[in-house]
Amino acid sequence: NNYSLVKINFPMTVAFVNGSNIFATDDKGGFIQIYNSNSYKANDVIPAGWSATYTLYKGVTPELTNANLPESTETKEFVPEAVNFKDLTVAKDINKVVLLKNVAFATATPSTQANFSGTINGETVDLRNNYSLASVEAGVYDVTVVVTAFNGNVSLYVANYSAVPAPAAPEVKINGDTVSDNANVNDGKLTFEVPEGIAVYYRIDPNNTPSGDDPANAPAKAAPATMDNDGKAYTLYTGEVKLESGSHTVSYFAYDEATGLKSEVKTINVSNTTGIEGIAAEDGAVEWFNLQGVRVAEPQQGIYVRVANGKAAKVVVE
Repeated sequence: NNYSLVKINFPMTVAFVNGSNIFATDDKGGFIQIYNSNSYKANDVIPAGWSATYTLYKGVTPELTNANLPESTETKEFVPEAVNFKDLTVAKDINKVVLLKNVAFATATPSTQANFSGTINGETVDLRNNYSLASVEAGVYDVTVVVTAFNGNVSLYVANYSAVPAPAAPEVKINGDTVSDNANVNDGKLTFEVPEGIAVYYRIDPNNTPSGDDPANAPAKAAPATMDNDGKAYTLYTGEVKLESGSHTVSYFAYDEATGLKSEVKTINVSNTTGIEGIAAEDGAVEWFNLQGVRVAEPQQGIYVRVANGKAAKVVVE
């Protein structure tokens, strides 16, 4: 009933506080708004054993007022449930503090009380900065919201923004061994490793489809088979990349399919020397060649081809 005196005989965890507005939850997942002067912070536990007046604000929103709130002596982490905003209703979700994941903002959010919107997987989600939170720049965020009601419909008040980071650059392997950014390696089959949900786009010299890789095999859930990045076309990685003989620069980046965020573009230098291993020399003579097949008088530190008695071998000079 409206304006009923009630006794709170169970503890509640504070989910969000703004001024005199406290949103708290019990162990069963029920939420209530407490309107009262307070010194609570998120994660404080409100002990059991106090009274308040229960009312329906504007006939819709359950509230507790006129409470003699006890001091909190312990904390319990509150983790908002990730939800689909389209499933929220006033009847079952009023006063809940929930999480909307991967909300994209094309421009900076307002810093004053105002309505604004973002997108989740291309669908528009309407929000309100009712608590005058500081603006955040354009980008992708996990957004904590309080479910409220306006004219009988769900209204989402922003409680917190948490920026979603861009994915890390892919781990690159040659013949199963991890290689680092800008590493020089000999021969091999190139592979990329990333977490589930992350795609890899790569580019080898000016070519987009090296031997052995077929973008037509791209999984249906992945982004388009090619992507423009900084004015250059990159191919979606779908399996092992086999390099032609010679030296190559491989550029690559990770792409988060859920957020549309990209990692920085990185490169490795790959030297494939199968084309110069048959160099011949006179019996008894020793000659040295670099990985491009150019004869050198005296090898320095690095990888060379040593030719003696008509046979060639790769040698690491330290």
